[in-house]
Amino acid sequence: MRAMSGALARTRYARYAALMKIVIAIGAVLSVVGLAGVIWCIRHAAWLRRAELDDTRVKAELNKLIFAHMAAIGSAFMGLGLLVMALLLG
Repeated sequence: MRAMSGALARTRYARYAALMKIVIAIGAVLSVVGLAGVIWCIRHAAWLRRAELDDTRVKAELNKLIFAHMAAIGSAFMGLGLLVMALLLG
């Protein structure tokens, strides 16, 4: 096998570094979106607690809120996972 030339190795490293920067950016965006979703869920739950609604409506809203909360937590964890992966590999 032939050894890679210096210019080819630098080009591959530059592409790899650029890809890791993109993965870091995507991970950061996912984490921020997830955090914003969690904050929205907390504020909506506080509003539900203060609002004087009947029990069936509150339960229906809380069921929707649980789904949104799990989606927000999942998004935040996926973003953090991408960040950690890119930082370890980059």
